[in-house]
Amino acid sequence: MKQRQIDFDRVLIDWADEFIQDLVASFSARRPTITLRLAVAGLYIFAAFHLVFAALLPFYRNAIGNVIGVGTSRVASEELTALANGIVVGSISLHLLLMVAYVLLSFVVRASRRWTVLAGTLVLGANFAVALNGLRTPDIADIFSVLQWITLAFAGSIILLLWSNALSSAPARGRLPNAKAHLSDERA
Repeated sequence: MKQRQIDFDRVLIDWADEFIQDLVASFSARRPTITLRLAVAGLYIFAAFHLVFAALLPFYRNAIGNVIGVGTSRVASEELTALANGIVVGSISLHLLLMVAYVLLSFVVRASRRWTVLAGTLVLGANFAVALNGLRTPDIADIFSVLQWITLAFAGSIILLLWSNALSSAPARGRLPNAKAHLSDERA
C-alpha cells in the first residue's frame, strides 16, 4: 500500500512539473501584447479589490443580521446571529479564494493559449454572475451595491481584454503554429 501511494505521489509531482515547464516555455514563446499586459494588470487589481471587499465585510455583520431578521425573538435571535456570522465568514472566504484565483490566473493567462483564455473566462464569468445576482439581494449597505457594479465592470472588461488578445494573436488559417520559432529568432 505504501509503495502504491509513493508511486501515485510521484506521478502527481511529475505531472505538475511538466505542467509548470510547459507554462514557462509558453510564456517565453510569446511576446506580451498591450492587451495581455492590461488583462494581467487588471487581474492583479481585481485580486486587490477582492481583498478590500473581504476586509470590509466584518464591519457590516450587524447590517447583515438586520436584513435576515436578528432581534425578532429570543431563541431565533441567537440562531440568526449565528447565521449572520456564517454569512460573513463564508463571504470573506469566497473573496479570499477569488483573490488567490486571480493571482494564479494572472500567471496562467500569460500563456495566451485557447484553454487559458477559456479558464480565465470561466472564473471571471462566474464572478460576473455572482455579482449580477448580488444586485438582486436585499440592500444591506450602499457600499455593497457599488462594489457589485465595480465587479461587473472589471470582470467584463478583463474578459474582453483576454478575448481580444487571443483573437489578435491567433495563428493565420492554413498555417501551423511553430512553437520553436522563438529559438530561431534568438539565434539570428
